[in-house]
Amino acid sequence: MKLYDYIDKYIELEQYASKLYENIKTKSPDKIANIADNFAKEEIMHMEWLRKLKLEIPNRTIEGNDELYFLSDYNPDGFEAKDEEFRFDSEKDFFLFALQLEKNSILSYNEFKDNFQRDSKEYGFFEKMIHEERKHMVYILKVLQEI
Repeated sequence: MKLYDYIDKYIELEQYASKLYENIKTKSPDKIANIADNFAKEEIMHMEWLRKLKLEIPNRTIEGNDELYFLSDYNPDGFEAKDEEFRFDSEKDFFLFALQLEKNSILSYNEFKDNFQRDSKEYGFFEKMIHEERKHMVYILKVLQEI
């Protein structure tokens, strides 16, 4: 599969997460809605980083994880039908949900970066994404300790 295809799938996953947080924002109490709004903005920023990466690196065939392709087979506009799944009245439930999303991102980016040499731009980029997701996890874990 081509590298750009994988990056496009990561863009779709970040878009899905952004729309998911937007959906949560519209259905949850104000305190959770505000945090969901911030998380949605972070996901949009990640999408922009991925788009920029595509402009900076050559496309080529790589041996990637086809599971990524499967995981991104979401219909981001189709989740409104399950309203009850995306309303959080409990901050703890919301943060546990967000923590799982961050963990999944870290695992996926960590596995994918191993397709590149350590000194490559791509490897460095995915290390940056992992670092960013870890910062989100630390924030979430700190909030969970205070709840």
